Amino acid sequence: KENGTAYVAMPPLDGATLRRVVGERGSAPDEGELRGWLHPLLEALDALHAINCVHGDVTPDSIFITRDGPLLLGFGGGRHAIAQALRMPEDALMHGYAAPEQYRFDPSGSLLGPWTDLYALGAVLCATMTGRAPSAARERLQRDDVLPIAAQVGHRFGAALATAVDAALAVPPLDRPQNVAAMRSLLDGAAPSPAARRGARVTAAGRIDGEDSRRRSPRVDVYALALSAATLLCLAAFAAIGYLLWR
Repeated sequence: KENGTAYVAMPPLDGATLRRVVGERGSAPDEGELRGWLHPLLEALDALHAINCVHGDVTPDSIFITRDGPLLLGFGGGRHAIAQALRMPEDALMHGYAAPEQYRFDPSGSLLGPWTDLYALGAVLCATMTGRAPSAARERLQRDDVLPIAAQVGHRFGAALATAVDAALAVPPLDRPQNVAAMRSLLDGAAPSPAARRGARVTAAGRIDGEDSRRRSPRVDVYALALSAATLLCLAAFAAIGYLLWR
């Protein structure tokens, strides 16, 4: 309070980040272990989304692997909102894991949702399975060179897992699973969304056409609004951290 800074107190954790765990092994985990990590991560995201909070920063560095399973750390919502207020959204993003909509000036956050975190989770899975993160979403808006997971890893992972990752990594938000329940269905072998829902297209200017009009950002150039959003997101993130640690 004296320094005008917010802090989060956390218990000591025994483990390492997903990036470090995979890096030290030198190879990808098998599908059984990967799915074992996925279950609690999806539960954590589902809990956040249930209180209308977007994590906004799911990366191999924000997933901490412990003996009891993975923990999801490092909420980026407040940081992203402040970057939006300064008209520098890219400064708060980790390229390769941030979704395309996070690159747009969107002080209200109306473009973000569960599909945003699921894109990042798909990118984390892609990096874990293939050893390389996807191209930055900003580049994919111009030229999408990301190959299907099956083409990159062969038969090392099952078709359902590969299909789920491919769907999560779709550039248009409407082509992705829209919530954790839809992602779980894909992981269980359900067919991806019908082609009719894939009418969205990405223009060279980086505009994602075909988006639901409810997700379009009102073009409001009000810094106070963005800073208020940052404050609310920070409070929501701190509450979510406490909730997840309590669980």
